[in-house]
Amino acid sequence: MKGKVQCPLGQQRGRLIPLPERLNIVDMLRNAMKQGARKAQACQVIGISVRTLQRWRNNCHNAPLADKRSTAVRNAPSNKLSDAERQRCQRYFRLTTFCYFKMSSFC
Repeated sequence: MKGKVQCPLGQQRGRLIPLPERLNIVDMLRNAMKQGARKAQACQVIGISVRTLQRWRNNCHNAPLADKRSTAVRNAPSNKLSDAERQRCQRYFRLTTFCYFKMSSFC
């Protein structure tokens, strides 16, 4: 029985692959498929799934899209302290009882 396939990219699932590297991978896969390789086998050798390749080329020009995770606008967590709450915590933790701790460990 075969073990897990190690990714030649040297990283784990869900990794952020920069656009220049995506362009290179898509170009290598295109060349391999022009020379007769099957898409699934070529993707397996590179270390990505066929579905990943489809997501990367999911536009009208079939050019790889940039990953939008790094530039996504995210909402603040619902349990984030307000500025007033944060200041109150900081005043409380400045007491002599907590003076040996760093402020960043509390707020």
